Amino acid sequence: MTLKYITSIAYVAMLFFITESYASTTNKISEIESLVNSDINKAFLLIENVRKELKHTPDIARQTRIENLTSYIYLLMNEHDKAYSHILESRRLAQESNNQYELAESKRFEASLYTMTNLQTESLPLFLEALRIHKALDSDKVFYTLQGISLYYRSLQDYEKYLEYGLLLLEDPKASNDKKALAIAHYTVGEGYLKKDDLQLAQLHLDSSIEAFKEISSILISEVYFTKAELLLAQNRPLQAQVMLDMSQYTASNNNYNIASLQSELLRANIYLTLNDNIEAKNVLNSLLNKSKNDKSAESKAHQKLATIYEEEADYAQALYHQKEYKLASDELLAESQTAQTAFYNTKLNIEHKELEISRLKSAQHLSELTQRQREKTAKLRDTVLVLLILLVVALVYYVIHAKRTKNQMKALAQEANLANKAKSNFLAKMSHEIRT
Repeated sequence: MTLKYITSIAYVAMLFFITESYASTTNKISEIESLVNSDINKAFLLIENVRKELKHTPDIARQTRIENLTSYIYLLMNEHDKAYSHILESRRLAQESNNQYELAESKRFEASLYTMTNLQTESLPLFLEALRIHKALDSDKVFYTLQGISLYYRSLQDYEKYLEYGLLLLEDPKASNDKKALAIAHYTVGEGYLKKDDLQLAQLHLDSSIEAFKEISSILISEVYFTKAELLLAQNRPLQAQVMLDMSQYTASNNNYNIASLQSELLRANIYLTLNDNIEAKNVLNSLLNKSKNDKSAESKAHQKLATIYEEEADYAQALYHQKEYKLASDELLAESQTAQTAFYNTKLNIEHKELEISRLKSAQHLSELTQRQREKTAKLRDTVLVLLILLVVALVYYVIHAKRTKNQMKALAQEANLANKAKSNFLAKMSHEIRT
């Protein structure tokens, strides 16, 4: 009785541990999803914790989710090789478990990766496939897939399509009950209208985006501030634009969002130029050149603006210098882009080759296991047949011996019967003779 009681307690405790671990992992994954756009470092720490937990209590669905979230974080960090590696792993796990939701997510992230690496020709088919799956599942990621498609058109500078998909984002049900989605939708539409020079509608949607973003924590608000500053400058309100830029730069620097920070500095120089303060504009641009050694795009734009300023000031020597530097930076930017594209392609091919090699090895191992099992089955069948043959031979021998023995017995009985008949005949003959005589 005591042993049964202890066993029951142990079983209940084990179930409780598994349930608690499962719930803990689920909660952490939810927390990671909420952190990826606000605190990447903390999100990474949580991902590592979840990976450790999944080693003890494996769950392929959660493993797939973690791989997709990891790839998304690497996309935000512009670490494309690592992102692609995790995308492939998430896709493998999703296909293995027939998890259509995560499969669509891996396709969405891969499409985003191609957009970011200027491989747009490969982006749209993946986005559309992800959209098809998410719509079939009635998934909450339909919204973010539409956003990915809008960014695809933005990268092509097709602002007509960009705005079209922005309006689809606003119509999506998720924008009605999710502040982040609402903020993104308004931002997309606002920027689309700004690019089409509809400043009134642009302001309406950008203000709505800022209000929505203020209610949540997201590094994306720095981009909205930046776009609003562009709008204010287009409205010839440079001082208000400067305030908005300060906010953009502050939020960007606090979240290590360096790209938005550099963009802010470029726009700040434009503001000073609008205010006819060439000295401050040059100071900002020269400062930017010191910060943008790893960003050839910002560097080339800074040199281009400085060349224009010095040309207007009739300082042709400086104008020529910056014009040359602009061309050099532009050429380096193009070369870097091509090199990065080639490097990514090579990495992509290497990873795919490794995946194929792993798949081949697994197939070979599987084939080897099947062959071994077949050999074992054949050996068992052979042994069984051999045993049956032996039993058959034994049975035949037994039958032959038994039949021979039976035959001999019957022969002996027949002989005895004959002898008895002869004795009987002789006895009757004698008796008959005796009676007659």
